[in-house]
Amino acid sequence: PYVGSGWTTTKGFGYKIGGASSVNGADYTYPEDDGFMSLFRYDDGTGFDDTLLINGSPGRYGVVAPPYGETNGLATGASFLCRAPTGTVAIAAGIRASCVGYQLFTNETILVASGATNAFTYAHARYAQLVWQWEKAFEMAFHAETGGAVDSPGGWYTEGSNTTVTATPDEGYAFVFWEGDVPPGASIYDNILEVPADRPRTLTACFGSTGAGADKYWMGTAAGGDGIRWDLNANWSPAGVPTITDRVFITNGAPLVSSAASARAITVTNGTLTVQGGAGRNHVSVSVADDLWLLAGATMTVTAGRGSNPTNHAAIYAAANPVTVGGTMRIAAGGVFKPIADVLTGVPVFVTAGDFVLEEGGKVAADGQGYGWELAVGTLPPGAIRDNDGYTFTPGRGVGYERGAAYGANN
Repeated sequence: PYVGSGWTTTKGFGYKIGGASSVNGADYTYPEDDGFMSLFRYDDGTGFDDTLLINGSPGRYGVVAPPYGETNGLATGASFLCRAPTGTVAIAAGIRASCVGYQLFTNETILVASGATNAFTYAHARYAQLVWQWEKAFEMAFHAETGGAVDSPGGWYTEGSNTTVTATPDEGYAFVFWEGDVPPGASIYDNILEVPADRPRTLTACFGSTGAGADKYWMGTAAGGDGIRWDLNANWSPAGVPTITDRVFITNGAPLVSSAASARAITVTNGTLTVQGGAGRNHVSVSVADDLWLLAGATMTVTAGRGSNPTNHAAIYAAANPVTVGGTMRIAAGGVFKPIADVLTGVPVFVTAGDFVLEEGGKVAADGQGYGWELAVGTLPPGAIRDNDGYTFTPGRGVGYERGAAYGANN
């Protein structure tokens, strides 16, 4: 064994050139290992007596001393300080952990000591396993749009706990729905939400005016290349970007939503509404308090945002571009809704509606959307989901995760 391995004084087995002998065809005999020729140690499943294994539960968080893993070569009676960080340790965005104690085992199951501190003096007797105990917490952020308030801004909540957030409208407004990371099984239309601390979450309460609001008509008259921008006052009649209190009518042209957009209601006929977060596929959203109607000649295309290689459902939904409709999303005859998943990461378009009506002759164009690949010269684009060279991405065929047409909630 190499110097510093902790095994240089441990007997084992091995073979040394010139150390074996045979007389008149008898069996070979081997000299006792002198501690300088062993390559392996026999493990009977209970660990080596000179070893302390350091672990963490539910994970190996922070920098501990001795470090995670095995510390070998410990003599009986050896004593030293074991410690874990105080305070909190960042694990990922919106996730942190704090050490709440330790447990000491003589093997995997026999608990011989425990404590609620982040440091203690360890005395070695035989093989042992030290498991630092960690408590995770998740960050919750609660916001309110114009027209109301929430009773809590959120904060950090211990894993497994629950908190309740309530949205209250101002005078002249009504609560419409929650936007963001609404817990599974909860209704976006309930103004009181019970939120479990099982992941980071951001929730925004949306309110609508109880008054009539204004009727906004798309004109697209801004100068130069700005005549497609939803977020310019000059492109609307009467002038002004629509808010959650306004009804929107698009009867021609092709407005582009490249950031968050909201309206009391949207009706599109003989026009094209495109939702896309710019060349960088930034996160955008469309919030409609009442109804979204796509009538004859209307096309609404929503291109998903581009997450940073999401690897689970939570990450995928966080990057998805949501379309949230408090009332009915109606696709009439001659109307087309076209959701486009991101070609590199598979992030989908996420649609939530109080009711969804697809009339005869209406269309949800999911053909050829998603992502996939084919052999080609070149390398895989940065951020792609596979790491093979020699591929270029093409529209997916909806077969599976690698070629998903609508990879999302039902998968």
